[in-house]
Amino acid sequence: MTKFDPAAMTALVVDPNHFQRRLTLEQLRLMGFGAVTGASNFEQAWAALVADEPHVIIEWVEPRAPALDFVRRVRNPTFSPNTETSLFMLSSNGKLNDVESARAAGIDGYLRKPVSVAAIQDRVRQALVRPKVSQEQAEADLRGQRARALAAALDTRVRGLVLGDAAALREVRANALDLADAAQDVNDQYLVFGARELARYLDACAEGLALDPDAARTHTSALFQIALLPSAFMNEREKLANGLKRMIEKKLSETNAA
Repeated sequence: MTKFDPAAMTALVVDPNHFQRRLTLEQLRLMGFGAVTGASNFEQAWAALVADEPHVIIEWVEPRAPALDFVRRVRNPTFSPNTETSLFMLSSNGKLNDVESARAAGIDGYLRKPVSVAAIQDRVRQALVRPKVSQEQAEADLRGQRARALAAALDTRVRGLVLGDAAALREVRANALDLADAAQDVNDQYLVFGARELARYLDACAEGLALDPDAARTHTSALFQIALLPSAFMNEREKLANGLKRMIEKKLSETNAA
């Protein structure tokens, strides 16, 4: 196990709130960082980055746009003296799209306030001792997170689906196809197949098949399970996908028989 020893490292904290900035700086001192410095805005932070080349930067992300611009600038080799600096964001907002935007910009960790000393220490240690992932791997991880988020949103949306709501039916079908596209981006063929089967069933409902809300909910619940299961669980994922196909075929055959 790699030993974590930040005694020779420098940390920078960017936070306009003087009290919060001092608190975070003190936490980093207690962790053993050899030098810590604070900045109240991103102009000061950039000057400190150029002068001291800190190993760790922790920034408060409100307002959000300047925070993301700062991260992108740090990661840009045209401007930055050290693109490998570990970057962490603190925020009062933990919405998925905000986390995804921050990760896409290049952060190493996203923490929601209020955050404990132990949480900051744990995340900083992890980032400093683990190997840096490639840009390709980071992008693949982000695409996987998006597919899982779409599966969760679809599962939630279908729970409100009722008979006779044509607009909601079209919306859910569009959501299912969005999920299929996102799953295709990560080459998850079981999730692609399951999402397209749901869209096929909803197409039939739009053409006159009586919607079975329970069947739709069962389908999206299984899709969410597929999205959460690691790719190594191939048998389980395949079993869920085949079960969805049988269910849809049964629903369609019942209509044809009628």
